Amino acid sequence: MNPRNFFAELKRRNVYKVAVAYAVVAWLLLQGASIVLPSFDAPAWAMKVLIAALAVGLPSAVVLAWAFEITPEGIVRAEEVVANESITRRTGRKLTAIIVGVAVIAAALFAFQFVRKQNPSSRSLDKLDAAGSDKSIAVLPFENATGDANLDYLSDGVSESVLDRLSQLPQLKVIARSSSFQYRKQPDLKAVASTLGVQTVVTGRVTRRDESYIIRVDLADVKENRQLWGANFTRKTSDVQELQTDISREIVETLRLRLSGVQTRQLASQSANPQAYELLLKGRFYYNKFEFGKAIDYYEQAVAADPDYALAHAELAEALRWGEGKDPKQRRLQAETSARKALELDPNLAEAHFALAGIKRDAWDWEETGREYRRTLELNSNLPQAHSGYANYLSLMGRHDEALAEARRAQELDPLSPRVNGFASSVFLRAGRYSEAIEAIRRILELDPNNPHAHARIGDVHAAKGMYREAIAEYQEAIRLDGGDIPNREARLGWVFVKASERAKAEELLQKIRSTQNDVSPGELAVLQAALGNREDAFALLERALAERDSRLPYIVIGPLLDPLRDDPRFADLVRRIGLQP
Repeated sequence: MNPRNFFAELKRRNVYKVAVAYAVVAWLLLQGASIVLPSFDAPAWAMKVLIAALAVGLPSAVVLAWAFEITPEGIVRAEEVVANESITRRTGRKLTAIIVGVAVIAAALFAFQFVRKQNPSSRSLDKLDAAGSDKSIAVLPFENATGDANLDYLSDGVSESVLDRLSQLPQLKVIARSSSFQYRKQPDLKAVASTLGVQTVVTGRVTRRDESYIIRVDLADVKENRQLWGANFTRKTSDVQELQTDISREIVETLRLRLSGVQTRQLASQSANPQAYELLLKGRFYYNKFEFGKAIDYYEQAVAADPDYALAHAELAEALRWGEGKDPKQRRLQAETSARKALELDPNLAEAHFALAGIKRDAWDWEETGREYRRTLELNSNLPQAHSGYANYLSLMGRHDEALAEARRAQELDPLSPRVNGFASSVFLRAGRYSEAIEAIRRILELDPNNPHAHARIGDVHAAKGMYREAIAEYQEAIRLDGGDIPNREARLGWVFVKASERAKAEELLQKIRSTQNDVSPGELAVLQAALGNREDAFALLERALAERDSRLPYIVIGPLLDPLRDDPRFADLVRRIGLQP
C-alpha cells in the first residue's frame, strides 16, 4: 500500500482519534485510581497492574480501530464495508466530543489535586494518609481545671480511656500511658512529639459547670504545627463513657483511619453502669501510683457494682498479681479466678489475656504463658507491657533474637517507662547486648536519678562484664537508696565480693542476712552460698525456692550466678523441674 494512502486510511478509520481517546481515558483512570485505591488499603502492586493493563490495551485498541468499523448493522470488518455505507466521519465526531469531555474532566481533576496539595491542612492529612509509620499519636493527660483535686481520677481517666480505645487499632501507633502521662500542664508539644516519636498529639481540659463536665479536646499535627480538630463536649458523669467513644471516633475520622466492622465495634468498647465505671477509674488511678491495696479495693467495688464488667475483672486480676498483704498463693488463685471471669464475659479482651499470661508465668506454666502473650498481642499490638512480658518469656526460653525485637517494640511504644526499660535491660543483658542494656537503664535514671532498681541493674551489667569493682559500687548505691537492710541486694553484693576476691566481706554479709528479720529470696541466698562454696546449703535453699515458687528462681538458674553448681546432676534436675532447659 502507498504510505500516503495508508496514513490517509488511518485517519479515515479514526485510528488516530481512538488512540488519543484511549490515552486520555487511561490517564483519567490512573488519576482516579491514585485517589481511590489508597482509600481501600489497596497494595502497591495494584497500581502497577493497572498501568500494565492499560499499556497492553493501547495496541489492542488501535488494531481493533483499524480492523473493524461501526455501521448501522453493527460492527463489521473494515474490508467488508461499502464506501457509501461507512459512518466513520460521524463516529469521528463522537470520538472528538468524547476526547474533549474527558480532557475537561481530567483537567478539573488535575486542578483539584494541585489546589489540595497547596492547602496546608490537606497536605498535613495527606502525609498522615501516605505513610502508615506516620500514623502515630500520644494522648496527654487532660488537665483537671475543676479546682477539685479529688477529680484528678476523672481527668486522667477520660484521657486514658481514649488512649485505650485508640490502642486497639493496629494501624495506629499509640504511645502508652506511662510515657505520655509524663507531660502535664501544657508542655512543649514539639518536644513531646520528638521524644515520643509521634506526629499527632491529643490534649484536653476538664472543667465543671453545675452537675455537668465540659471537656475540651484538641488534636494537633505537631510536625506541621497545625490543629487538625478540636471540640467542646458537655456531659454528665453518667455519659462519660459515651463521650470517650465520641472523641475516639472523631480522632479516627480526622486521621483517616479505615476501620473494619470489628474495629468499629471495638472502638465503642464495653460499657458498664456509671457507678462501676467511676470505680474502675479510681482503681486505675491508684494502680498507676503503685498503691495496689487501694486499687484492689476500688476494682472489687467496681465488680460488685457490675458483675458483668469484664474489664474490671481483668484489671482486678492484674492488681492482685502485684498486691501485698494476702497469702501469695491465695492472691494468685484469686487473680486467676478474676482473669478467667473476664474471659468468660469477653473472650477477646486483651487485658484479660495479658493478666492470665502473667499469672501463668508466675506459676511457671511456660507453654500457657507464651500462648496468652501471643493472644494478647494479636488482640492489641499497642500494649507495651505485653511486648515486655513476651520479651521476658522469650528470653527465658533462650529465643534471644525474638526477645530483642519484642523488647525494642515495647520501648518504642513506651519510651519513658521505668518498667518497660527495666525489662528491656534484662533482656539485653541475657542476650549479651551490654551497651543496649546500659542505654535502657540510662533512660530510667534520666527521669529518676535515685532509682535503686536502676542502679542494681547497672551492677548486674558490670558484673556480667567482669567489672566487679564498678558492680560493687552500684549495688552499694542501690542499697543506700533503698534505705539499707535489703537482704536480696546484699546477697547479690556478697556474690560480687566473692568474684572480686573479698571473701571476708561476703561472709560478713551472709551473717547479717541470716540475722535479719526482713524476708530474703531463697534463690538469691543460694547464689551467695554457692559462691562461697557452701554447696549443700545452696541446694537446700534452691529446693526451698522451688517449693515456694520464688519468682526470682527461673532467672537465677539460666544465668551465670550458679555456675559453681552446674557440674552437679542435682542442678540439671532442678532446672528441668522448673520447666526450663538445663
